Amino acid sequence: MKKFSGKADNYEAGRPSYAPEAVDYILSQFDPACAVADVGAGTGKFSVLLAERKVLLSAVEPNEDMRRGLEKTLAPYPNAKAYNGTAEATGLADASVDIVVCAQAFHWFDHEAIKPEFKRILKDKGKAFIVYNEKADRQDSLEELAWFTRINDPSHAWPIRKEAISRFFGGHETAVEFPNPLVFDRQTFLAFMLSHSMSPNKDEPEYDRFCESVLASFDKKSVDGALVEPRVTCVYTGTIG
Repeated sequence: MKKFSGKADNYEAGRPSYAPEAVDYILSQFDPACAVADVGAGTGKFSVLLAERKVLLSAVEPNEDMRRGLEKTLAPYPNAKAYNGTAEATGLADASVDIVVCAQAFHWFDHEAIKPEFKRILKDKGKAFIVYNEKADRQDSLEELAWFTRINDPSHAWPIRKEAISRFFGGHETAVEFPNPLVFDRQTFLAFMLSHSMSPNKDEPEYDRFCESVLASFDKKSVDGALVEPRVTCVYTGTIG
């Protein structure tokens, strides 16, 4: 996943964490010492929440830059380890995990190819969970970035993601949402926007204008130096179709 190369620092600085209740919900269905695979783990935003709960964690991430951040995040946790692998070929052993979780990553995967792979690494009665942080109103409010067509990838739109999740679970998924409001200051909002796959890196010609547009949006919508966004952590699960 080369699109995230050079973005690990901004990803770690700007991407939000997840509602703790979402982690409670996932783990409540299993033994406290269960084995979990976090697939497409990035720098470990969701991984660290799992590692803190003392589960046996295998965090899988294919991008070298992101995986270095993941290794740093998980270094304090002897119960967690980062692996170089993809969702389609995790490299994990057969029937080795109780839970497979994908946090903010499912849309990058080959959804047909991951079905046999997830079934292979899951134990009997194991489950897959797909997790997203999403805006509560599902709307994009960054009018100042309308000029930057790259970031408006239709394949990442929420309705398309939701349809793909439903197909993955054979149309019988369970969906639960947990409030997860985000509070950005000027720099964390800029880092958040620069962490996206389609955002420009410093060596690209659109970089300066992109940053100016993001900061203009922050200045327009923030109050007393803070931008608050009503978000939710969405958790989907079901039987893999």
